Order: sequence, then C-alpha cells, then structure tokens
Amino acid sequence: MKLRRSILLVPAGDERKIGKARDSGADVLMFDLQDSVPFDDQAKMQARQTLRAALAEPFDKVREVNVRVNAVDTPWLHDDIRFILDVGVASVTLPELRNAGDVIYFERLLKSMRPNGPVPEVLLDIETPAALCNLEDIASQATLVNGLMVGVNDYALEVNSSGALFGQAGEPSQDHLSWIRPKTLAVARAYGWTVADALMLKDPRDTDMARTGMWQSKRMGFDGWIILFPPQIPGANEVFSPSPSELEWARQVLRTYEEEQAMPPAQRNATVRRQHLKLARYMIERAESIGSFKLV
Repeated sequence: MKLRRSILLVPAGDERKIGKARDSGADVLMFDLQDSVPFDDQAKMQARQTLRAALAEPFDKVREVNVRVNAVDTPWLHDDIRFILDVGVASVTLPELRNAGDVIYFERLLKSMRPNGPVPEVLLDIETPAALCNLEDIASQATLVNGLMVGVNDYALEVNSSGALFGQAGEPSQDHLSWIRPKTLAVARAYGWTVADALMLKDPRDTDMARTGMWQSKRMGFDGWIILFPPQIPGANEVFSPSPSELEWARQVLRTYEEEQAMPPAQRNATVRRQHLKLARYMIERAESIGSFKLV
C-alpha cells in the first residue's frame, strides 16, 4: 500500500507555490488543474504550461507526483489527460465523479490515449452525494484506482451543510462527515486502497487544532490527510506514521504469531487474532516504507 500520509494540494498555475512545494516534505504533491485554476480555456492551458516547466526538473524529495484533472463533464479533461501522459506523473486524481460510469469512462480514456504503455494510478476525490451512494459499485468496477479521498469542503456544499459557512457560532461543523468518512474508509479498506481524510478548520494556521483532527482521523483508520496549508505537513507525517509504542506492539504480535506457527498444530494456542495480525503487518509495512525512502 502506498504511503500517503500527507497530500499537499498545490495550484498548478502558481509557479511560486510549486517551487515551495518541492521542499515541503509532503509524501504526495497533488498539482491542481481543477478548482485552483479559473474555468476558461486560456487559464487551463497556461496552468498546464506552468506545471510542465516545473515537472521538467525531477521532484526528488517527493514520494509521489499527482495531478488533479478536471471532471469528466468538462471540456478540459481530454487535454488534461494528454498532458499528464506526456509529462509522466505517478498518479492522477479524478474529482466530482458521480457513478461507476464516470470512472469507467475516465479509465478508458487513459488506456486509449496510451494503448501500449503504462498509465498513472488513479485516486478518486469523493465529494458528491452521488459518488458516496454509488461508491461500492464504483469500487467493484474500477481497474486503475488505488486510493480514495474525502472531499470535505465540496461535500459540505453539495449537501447544503451550514458547516461550509462555519455555522452560526463561527465554528466549522463536522456533522456532515458522519456518513462520508466511515463509508469512504470502509470501501477503501475492503479493496486494499489508501484513504485520506480532511477537516474544515476555522484557522488553518492553527497546527495544534489540525493535529488534533489528524489524531481523530488516524483513530478512525485513515492513512493520511489532504493538506492546503504546508505547515500542517510535519504533523501529518508524524501522526500517520506508526509510533514507537505501536511498532513495539506490532513486533510482539508478529513474534507471538511466529512462535505459535513453529509449534506442532496440536499444540498451537492461536492467541493472535487475525485482525491483530493484519494490523501489525500494516504498521510494520508503513514503518519499512518510511525508512526505505531516502532524500536525494
């Protein structure tokens, strides 16, 4: 499973922010051709040109370069796909999907435009009620997808949540997330995909509040956070990494399991539960993935 503890959303047309993102420490840089770029042909084309120039120089300190394209019902999708296939990114994010047909259409476009070569992995931004209602069907038919993200802000607007306006008291509400978060998480786990969370914060500069939200997400089972404010990155990388106590627990579970497996079948006590073994392996795998990545 990919390590996506911190996914930094970067405007694809902002040369300054792209430059700063290069050394941000985020696991994933998600360059955005969608919401952060004005919805007109010239602006979209200029953003692609800006990002192309930036990607000409390798992002050696980043685990994964991702591009969020425009939705399937926009006139910019085909040009976006031609662009990402030309520059060669590791993954692509599809936003504003509604059903399995949107994902099938998107994946077919990727494959048809690169019939004899590799295509990027696909992440899905779950931000519409239709996508959430159809998520099991989407997952069962997807072939290139290996990650989901909870699209907090857009989903709040889609369901007419006052949380999008930070409520009457001026504090963001999270009530609208009570279904999208566990369902997105459950589907991702059922298919072995990564899954990233996010929360609306009254002040994104409040890194302590952000860290509190990250711990809540980790306790639910999420792998990482979608980040718009770079100072949140160190917190995400720390929170969504296995802690020393978690690793010690995981190693003990594996030791106990190996000791039991070495016994004759009739003498095995089978004290290690299947779920514990799976979680222990997940933690060890993440720790090894973190340690194997060397900054160039």
